[in-house]
Amino acid sequence: VQLEGDTVNTAARMMQTAMAGRLQFGEATRACLPENIHYELRGEVFMKGKGNVLTYLVTSPFVPPTAPPTKSLRSTCGFESMIASTRASTENESTSLGSATNAMNVTWILGTAGMQPSPTSRSRRLEGAAWECLRSDRQSQWGDSSPSRKARFDQALHSLSRSDSTNWQGFTHTEEENYQRWFFERLWFATGDGTWRILRTSSILAALTAGECMMLLIERQRLGLKGSINISQYLLYRAGALASSVPLFCLLQSSRLPKKFSHTLQAILLSAEFMMTALVFFSYCVLGLFNAGVFEDDQIDIKRNVVLAGVVPVFVWTSSVYPLGFGAAAWWPILTIGMLAFAHNWLDINSVCNSLVLAFILFNRSCLILIRNYLTDKRRRKRYRMMRGVLLMKKRIGDVLSTLMPPLLVHDLLKSPILDHHQHVFESATVVQSDLCGFTALVSQRAPEEVVEMIGQIFGRFDALADEGGLYKVETVGDAYIAAQAEPPLSEDASPCAVVSFGLAMVEAVRDWSERRGENVSCRVGVHTGFCIGGIVGSAMQRYHLFGELLTALDVLESTAPTARVQVSGACRQAVVQDIAARGLVPEFTLEWRDVPHLETSKGAMHDLEEVGGSAYLVCVSIGGGRSP
Repeated sequence: VQLEGDTVNTAARMMQTAMAGRLQFGEATRACLPENIHYELRGEVFMKGKGNVLTYLVTSPFVPPTAPPTKSLRSTCGFESMIASTRASTENESTSLGSATNAMNVTWILGTAGMQPSPTSRSRRLEGAAWECLRSDRQSQWGDSSPSRKARFDQALHSLSRSDSTNWQGFTHTEEENYQRWFFERLWFATGDGTWRILRTSSILAALTAGECMMLLIERQRLGLKGSINISQYLLYRAGALASSVPLFCLLQSSRLPKKFSHTLQAILLSAEFMMTALVFFSYCVLGLFNAGVFEDDQIDIKRNVVLAGVVPVFVWTSSVYPLGFGAAAWWPILTIGMLAFAHNWLDINSVCNSLVLAFILFNRSCLILIRNYLTDKRRRKRYRMMRGVLLMKKRIGDVLSTLMPPLLVHDLLKSPILDHHQHVFESATVVQSDLCGFTALVSQRAPEEVVEMIGQIFGRFDALADEGGLYKVETVGDAYIAAQAEPPLSEDASPCAVVSFGLAMVEAVRDWSERRGENVSCRVGVHTGFCIGGIVGSAMQRYHLFGELLTALDVLESTAPTARVQVSGACRQAVVQDIAARGLVPEFTLEWRDVPHLETSKGAMHDLEEVGGSAYLVCVSIGGGRSP
């Protein structure tokens, strides 16, 4: 959040002219102070851009009064009164209600409803409905005959709920698609686990088939079977079972998972697993082992139990080789019934072989598959949400930190959060500082939202230029913008020539903005190179700042630069010359020495050249072999 306006500028001047160890304020602040604050008159103090300002000094520390405990709004008023109160507070405000006030109102609405802003679907819908209510209040004025805020809140909530419908476990359509994608990438595509799972299953099935063939040929004579064993059909079904996973294997060899292909992949997984299970089951059926006439009469009961003891474990194994979601596993009981019906009608499984018993066992197994996948899928979804929450929070923290600290330092902090060393010495840092001339007078005549819009447009362009040039944005103070380059971790590259070019681009950006908007605003820039120290300061609201005499000299260079010009120090000029020679650059500018006895600000304040290192230079843009300011 950036505060702009004359108040911020005056506060900065109060800080600059305050006595060490004393709190200084002006006449406007004195009029707002409570009676328990004691102060004394200091007198008039000259401030840059303000002239002589009457100031006061605090003489006693402020002890804040103890606030009485308040009851929860949720326990003292209902939802209707909450909406009415929020409406009244909003209607009393002007139509230029800022986004920060809106955000507080939304938070208050959710808080009084017993909720906190959170990533849950219901909270997002309620927050969206609250924003819709506040937005409608800004667009029109509601009379007594207009619908109540609660009615409009309910209407907005209903509209958002329809567009945010949820699936199983409260997942929206987008979340479901992302979860399915994560499921396949993690279990099948990421580390080659899917390919390994298919090869392992195929190898086990091939070994089982070979062992059973050998066993059947050996046991045929010993068991005294009357009928023949149909090995050819048995091998045909087993070959089909092995081939059922070929399409899935080919799909896993693709380089990436197709977008919005998760439901098709679930269908392919289910088809491959069921086809393998059914064909293995049919291979046992065609052997005739379920037909009692194959065995000697005194061996029927024994062999029937042996068959059941062999078929059931194989069915259990083949129906569990591939991880499925709950939606796909829900088809298993239906598919099992179809498989048993096909085997009973076409493969001659009769009641002598206890087909009802077998059907009961296999159907119960398919129901267990459904229950297992339900519990597993529920656990996976919880884990996915937790992982997504952690990644989202980490990303948000990284985004916030990247605006407060150098990106390289943010990377180190996220990689190793516990770091003892947060200070860095920069032997040759090049820092640029700009100031918007005429902006303070402009904002004093404009509405707050216009001021925020204007400074956002200008600084947004500065941010883009800083990113293009590889500069780190140190901070903004009022309408001043400070950026720098130095050795890591402040920036990846340290090019004084690039920093000076950035200063020229800032001047040109403000000139273009002023011409387009018809405003009288320009930019002056100072650039200095030298030694400084960088480090993280603060405990609650941490920022990465630069310290040293370099910043003091930089402020003098900026304040004494001519309007719409870039002024650099002698040390910066020397660094630019060395940078051009080392990199073989063709500069787009020249440096012109300022032949002046001293430097003077736009307000008439004098500064000795020794404050900036002994000399100062103005940057001139090279045009066709000549130069231009």
